[in-house]
Order: sequence, then C-alpha cells, then structure tokens
Amino acid sequence: MENPDILELSIEGHADARGTEQYNQRLSEERAASTRAMLIGFGVDESRLRVVGYGKSKPLVATRRAEERNRRVEFIVVRSREAAGPPAPSTGGGS
Repeated sequence: MENPDILELSIEGHADARGTEQYNQRLSEERAASTRAMLIGFGVDESRLRVVGYGKSKPLVATRRAEERNRRVEFIVVRSREAAGPPAPSTGGGS
C-alpha cells in the first residue's frame, strides 16, 4: 500500500445466493485470496493484509435481478496510524 497510515487491511470476499453454502463460502474466500495475491504482486507487504470470506451471508441486495452486486470484494481498514494514536515520544540518549 502506498499509504503508510494504513497499517492493516481486511480483504473481504462475498458471493451471491446461487449454489450451496459450502460452495459460496469457498468462492468468497478464493475471491479475497486472489485479491490479496494481486496486492502482494503490486508490492504490498503481506503482513498488512488479512483475508476473510463471508459466502452469501452479507448481501448488498436481496433481489435476483441485481444479485451480481453481491459478488464482490470489499476493503476495510482494520488499523491505521491515526487510530493507533501518535507515536510515542523519543527518549533518545543524545546530549
């Protein structure tokens, strides 16, 4: 990530309601993992990334006609420098 203020990012995969619960769970996990791999390929430190799949448990829309909107990956900032507070004051031993 180019933004040094983002310390940890959650990559959250989602699926639509088609298919079994097990299939959609695996699909959403693979969707998030693929996105993580892409970010690592762009140079993002993997220790800053967390992956989770929600299957079909968190739909954006409930209608069949717009169900493709449920197939998605979302990025959630889990921890940022601002939320972590200012850095501790230096107690350097210089004179």
